[in-house]
Parts: sequence; C-alpha cells; structure tokens
Amino acid sequence: MVQCTGCCRYAVRAMAPTAFRHLRGLGGLLSFLGVALFSGGLAKAEFQSESLRVHIRAGIKTHGPGQHDHPRFLSDWGDLLRERGASVTSTMQFPGAAVLEDTDVLVLYAAEGASIHGTERADLEAFLARGGGLVAIHDAVCGDDPEWFKGVAGGAWEHGHSEYLEGDVGLYFADRHHPITAG
Repeated sequence: MVQCTGCCRYAVRAMAPTAFRHLRGLGGLLSFLGVALFSGGLAKAEFQSESLRVHIRAGIKTHGPGQHDHPRFLSDWGDLLRERGASVTSTMQFPGAAVLEDTDVLVLYAAEGASIHGTERADLEAFLARGGGLVAIHDAVCGDDPEWFKGVAGGAWEHGHSEYLEGDVGLYFADRHHPITAG
C-alpha cells in the first residue's frame, strides 16, 4: 500500500522498453513509477555511459506552507536525481521541442499541468511517440481537456467529477513481467 496524505492524483505513462537503455538493475521501478522514479528507482539504478535524461516541468507555488511547492520540488528533486547520476533539466513552463528531443522522461508537477495546447501538445505527442516517458504528479493531472490527457497519460482529473482521496491506495499490476514492473 502507498500512504496518501493529500488529494491523490497521479498519472503515469509507461516508457517504451528502449527508454531503459541507460539503466541496469532497476528491479522494476518498484510499486509505482511516479514514486519509484524518485524515491527508489534511481537510487537502485546503475547507469551505463549515458545518464537517464530527466526534464522537470514545475510551476508556481499555489497553496500554503508545505503544500504544492512546485519550485522547491524542482530544486530538491533535480539535485536528488543528479546525485544519482541522472542528467536533469528543468523549466517553470512547458518545455519546447528541442528540450524534449534531449529528454527520456518528462516529469510534470505544476498546477493545471495537463493544460497543454497547440505546438506544446504536438511536441508532447511526438515525444511520447518516440518512446519518451511521462510522469504527472498530483495537480499536474489537472487541465482543461481531461479526455485528451487520459489518452496520453493514462489518467486525468476531471473538474466537477473527480474527488479527493486520503488514505491507503492499493496498487495492482496486470502485467508483472513488463520492464517497468518486473523485479
């Protein structure tokens, strides 16, 4: 079980197996890619000659102390990932095509982070089509087109429909042998 202490909203799009070309011995990204990428997956990773290229897209702080501190997340997790051998870039707005071209995993953690339109949407779709990985954390699954975001991320917050959840969250895997979940 994963303990959720706030409104629990996560979406994860699996990376194509070729996206793991930089890593050996991940032990499957643990129970949940969004948590494992940060708290356990990279801590156990052995990097080959190239680093996993992670781009963090954060946003402005939107809540009180200790909540939704997107800039702090960008700083703290950028440092943590670099300490574990990853190559990390970051922006406070959606990255352009050139940045995505040099990225293996895009992490979104920004209020209404799923509000992606026009050229940015086309750039994200091209990134995902080439096998890029997407991790959308907490309020990054919120946006103004949840049906589209569900298609690219596997889940989305629907304003006026979705509800907050606090407590234990059970995780079940349909394919325990996929490169992301295999131990």
